Amino acid sequence: VYSERSWYYTKDIHRLAGLLGSPAFFATLITMAGGFTVYRFTRAKTPNMRLLYGLLAAYTVIGVYFTYNRAGWLSLAINMVIMAIAWPSFRRLFATATVAGLLAAILSWSSLQHSAVVTQRLAARGPVEYRLEVWSKAAAILSHSPIFGLGYGNFGTVYLRYDPNWTRANILLPAPHNSFLEVLFNEGLIGGVPYMAMFIVIGLGIVRFYRRAKDKTDGDAGLILAFALAVLAYVVQAMVVDMAVAYYVNMVFMLAVGALFGWQESTENLSTNNGIPCVLPFSASSPLI
Repeated sequence: VYSERSWYYTKDIHRLAGLLGSPAFFATLITMAGGFTVYRFTRAKTPNMRLLYGLLAAYTVIGVYFTYNRAGWLSLAINMVIMAIAWPSFRRLFATATVAGLLAAILSWSSLQHSAVVTQRLAARGPVEYRLEVWSKAAAILSHSPIFGLGYGNFGTVYLRYDPNWTRANILLPAPHNSFLEVLFNEGLIGGVPYMAMFIVIGLGIVRFYRRAKDKTDGDAGLILAFALAVLAYVVQAMVVDMAVAYYVNMVFMLAVGALFGWQESTENLSTNNGIPCVLPFSASSPLI
């Protein structure tokens, strides 16, 4: 994460961009990997392997925390709750860690509530208010060219007409900070509808794969859930970040989706043809781990 490409979230909190260009992208990738880490923890057969994956899970939490990215914190919290509900073997560890964290927060509350992380980052209203402002003006901005959009990079210029109080002191031009709105603004309904439909198709496919795996004795529903959590982490971040510039994150996301759909459709085809079951190298039935 550390590089010379860094600036400040606030006067006391560094915003470390790293090679990916934004701490939000690091938070996304770490959270996407977190589901697979906990999945391996729940499937570990020896104490040493459980310790290893438990430490990696702790590293995931610490890594996301130090990105100081609130969407990353939120997506990690959502994923952890879902994993605790779905995987009983992880539930005890999650409950213990949650109780310990709450006790630590209560005991140190007097200093915690005045810390820079809480007062300057967690409670920061400016970024939230700006995103809500973009949402409130989205229909009016899109009305300039609803079918074909404004064209790539033109949102900032058009937005200035609706927000005369915007200053260019901190950033050259405003950005949507929402991937779904960004595609709509840039490409209109022609690009926005297929983009949103892609996520609907992915979501419906995951639900179908998960239900089918739950109905089979040899179905690996846990691994499918790990893929689903990776998709969820990406979507949560996409709601507040312009993923168009997250090139590496997008590649990892598409790789994960392609791996899931390829694995499941291959398994379905092989099962109907009485073929050899398809096993991913990191699944519970894999001899590699």
